[in-house]
Amino acid sequence: MPHHRDIEKRKAWVKNYIRKNRVVRNAKNKAWREENPEKELARKQRYRKNNPEVMAVLYSLRRARKIGAKITLTPDETQALRSLQRKRKLMCEKTGIQYQLDHILPLSYGGIHHPCNIQIITASKNSVKNNKILSKALSLVSQHYSLYHERVGSRRAKKFKRQLAEAIGMEKVEMLLKRK
Repeated sequence: MPHHRDIEKRKAWVKNYIRKNRVVRNAKNKAWREENPEKELARKQRYRKNNPEVMAVLYSLRRARKIGAKITLTPDETQALRSLQRKRKLMCEKTGIQYQLDHILPLSYGGIHHPCNIQIITASKNSVKNNKILSKALSLVSQHYSLYHERVGSRRAKKFKRQLAEAIGMEKVEMLLKRK
């Protein structure tokens, strides 16, 4: 059995090798993908099939990015999104009821795609809720504003404020932000 120090040395060597040869390896991988499009497509399809929670998070992030509701997530936050997706899937399998991830403060009103803004609810409740702003969503306004301000910038934070004001009124938005 190899000694612990030998394993650590080997890991360090591999990591260093990968770092030094990244450009060459990327070029070789790209060439292989171009020469083997069918195999690459099959590989991607297998990955999508075997990692549905990862793909669901990526699709959600893409949707959020398209409408300007994406902020930079920390690795822990990304992991939390994946955990929510796995939990949703397990709930569906155990109960036979369709569950969905719902944005508490809808993306259409400036809500962010972030674990603090996501809940698991039944598909029927989600379709009834649609993009309504419920009282639970209002408690998240100051947190959303802060996250936009810290991770995207003041311009996006102000846009969030305007989006929400169109839905609930500027006075109410100001009041919610002052409670912070």
